Amino acid sequence: MGSSVRTAILRASADGYAGLAASRLAEQAPGALGSDGFEAWRRHYRAQLQALIAALEDELPERYAAHVAWLRDAQQARGGDPAVFSAALDALEFVLEQHLPAAADPVLSRCFELARAALTAPRAAAPPAPAASPLARAYVEALLDCDKERALREVDAALAESRVDPAALLDEVLPYAQREIGELWHRGSIGVAEEHFATQVTRQCIGRLLARAQPAAPGAARVVVTSLQGDGHDIGVQLVACAFELAGWRTVFLGANTPIEEVVAIARKLDAQVVALGGTLDEHRAPIAAAVRALRAGAPRARVIVGGAAFDGSEDLWRRSGADALARAPSEAPRCAASLLGTLA
Repeated sequence: MGSSVRTAILRASADGYAGLAASRLAEQAPGALGSDGFEAWRRHYRAQLQALIAALEDELPERYAAHVAWLRDAQQARGGDPAVFSAALDALEFVLEQHLPAAADPVLSRCFELARAALTAPRAAAPPAPAASPLARAYVEALLDCDKERALREVDAALAESRVDPAALLDEVLPYAQREIGELWHRGSIGVAEEHFATQVTRQCIGRLLARAQPAAPGAARVVVTSLQGDGHDIGVQLVACAFELAGWRTVFLGANTPIEEVVAIARKLDAQVVALGGTLDEHRAPIAAAVRALRAGAPRARVIVGGAAFDGSEDLWRRSGADALARAPSEAPRCAASLLGTLA
């Protein structure tokens, strides 16, 4: 069985395999389902299968192992039993062995081998925090205190006193805050409420930046910015949309989770010169590649820029999507787009 056929079967059958794995877990470890129940584990397996498919397509089994380790750490931080998580991986591997013999695919075999090693390895130490400006640290401290007014004052004062420019806020301060808050949530130091609060305040900061944007000129180039259906993360694409508005583009921000056909339809309707697509997780790369193909057919005038954590690492990851360029930071996106169109940045 070829690798492309195998991943196609996995993608088409993911819901069924997720249900089978949850049933297997209930049989082999009856106490594992706990209060979360069968449906919660089926959702868990659906997400795991998407990460596994991405690892198989990219032939990067270590990325699946990293995904498993990330989930393990998040569960342990909330009092989860490591033995349950190991049993859950056993159940998924058993189901796939019945339908997709692992011996026929060394990459699939390697995915589970590395995942098993990741589960038994000690929890990794927290990565060193990236260098942060005093503003970024003060902003995070205010968020952790749930003090919206202080957080916004810090940003407003820094902008008014020219201690930070909009590009630095978009590329450094706000992404740093989101990463720090996300890491604290992952390690169980804060809860979902604090994480949601921080995200809402960051949205308000983006709104303050947008208030500085001048209206786009009537003849300015038009860009559509979004993430695709299945990716509900919207802060990254909001930062990109803000960068385009500040650069004078006619910006159509669709938010997150937009179906591919709707992206193509709006790009065609508006005759957009550029479409910017964000991806957060490994499994978001395949929909982005599908969107690029659909845009080539349905809105061929549009150039496509991609970005986000889904493309971190190998340079090949974004090139395989078929996109025209990768923007590694929000303020880089308008410059990439201007370069693609042969206009001044």
